[in-house]
Amino acid sequence: VRAVALAALAEHGNVTLGDLQRHYPHLAEMDLFGKAHFLQAAMFVKGGRPMADETAKLILSHGSQSGGKFQFNEVWDDSYSYILTTPLRSNSAVLSSLMHLAVDADGLALVGDVPFKQVRAITQSRGNRDHWENTQENVFCLNALIDYSRIYEKEKPDMTVRAYLGGRKIGETRFADLRDPAVTFVDPINQASPGLKTEVTLEKQGPGRLYYARCPPN
Repeated sequence: VRAVALAALAEHGNVTLGDLQRHYPHLAEMDLFGKAHFLQAAMFVKGGRPMADETAKLILSHGSQSGGKFQFNEVWDDSYSYILTTPLRSNSAVLSSLMHLAVDADGLALVGDVPFKQVRAITQSRGNRDHWENTQENVFCLNALIDYSRIYEKEKPDMTVRAYLGGRKIGETRFADLRDPAVTFVDPINQASPGLKTEVTLEKQGPGRLYYARCPPN
């Protein structure tokens, strides 16, 4: 709770380095939601960057990766339910905090490709719905995605994408807006496909960030 208050106050210049130093020894006792907000607070305070970096490393130590997604896990007792804690809310707060850190080369190197993989986990958690489970998750998930887009999707897409399988072109498309729907390139399986080793090459021309994934065969 204090970490959340620190983040809110720090954004408006109402937190000193001494305030951060007083709470920093308690960092290990905070849950991920608290650590994320402490990181945000540290980024707003002059001289707080070393504490922000150490907080980020501590947060990243809770991460696990599977299926191209990155999630942060921790163990809670029952009391956390009283403050509306959910794993998805905590993961979204972490993503927002990492975006505060990813403002320079050192920050980007520290977070690596974790943010993109977090975005994949957060968006896929909705399933076929256009919302998440509750108000808290909706607020923090949407804020996290907005924070991500401000850093990684500042450039409007205006790109042509071509896909090649072993040098043979299997598809081409164009993206001119962030809201353009996803496109699937399909190469039918034939008698020569089983055991075939080859390379898939994607060629992008033009500005914008390209996201891609391999679809499993039906």
